[in-house]
Amino acid sequence: ERLGPTFIKIGQLLSVREDVVGPVWAAELARLQGTVSVGSPDAVDAIWAADFVHLKRVNATAAACASVAQVHRGTWQGRDGEVTEVACKVLRPGVRDAVAVDLCVLLRAGEALETW
Repeated sequence: ERLGPTFIKIGQLLSVREDVVGPVWAAELARLQGTVSVGSPDAVDAIWAADFVHLKRVNATAAACASVAQVHRGTWQGRDGEVTEVACKVLRPGVRDAVAVDLCVLLRAGEALETW
């Protein structure tokens, strides 16, 4: 998980390919399928305040978390005043920058392998 969201996603994809990585590695990588830590509630609150005018209430605790996004339950009030319970999926705080860094690392690794 410390390597970043892109590497988590690659690990998750490889975890279902026992024929490629072998049974031991597949079992280890499978742990990435459901064990991602929750993002900071303060960072999520800032996203809600900036982007969602009609979102009236959001539970600060994530209902579900993944490598790139997390889901929060909330209340949405439409223009007609009708209130609806919703689930909002948002990018985890800092994920855009982390993915950009991960992709640069992968690009450099690919370039190094080409010349090897």
